[in-house]
Amino acid sequence: MIGRKEIQKIEDAVNQLERAFSYLNRESVLLCRQDSVATTTEHYTNGHGRPPILPVNKLYGSDITGLNNGIVLLKSLIRDERLAAAEKQSKRKNG
Repeated sequence: MIGRKEIQKIEDAVNQLERAFSYLNRESVLLCRQDSVATTTEHYTNGHGRPPILPVNKLYGSDITGLNNGIVLLKSLIRDERLAAAEKQSKRKNG
């Protein structure tokens, strides 16, 4: 079982992760990757010799999807730990 202080630290981390996830999912925030050569019409180039960039889907097909999955897993851990602690406390009260 995880202690109360550790649960609080995990909750704080989840809050920070949720803020980051919310920021990344704003319409005004674009997620792109840098490629060596523009191979599609979706690539953006600046014409100054810099490598082209390609927009990346934020909700699927990129490693950023793991951020929300991690948040869900941590929330599940917190919930399970709280249920276990409540059950343990109930057993103590009831004998």
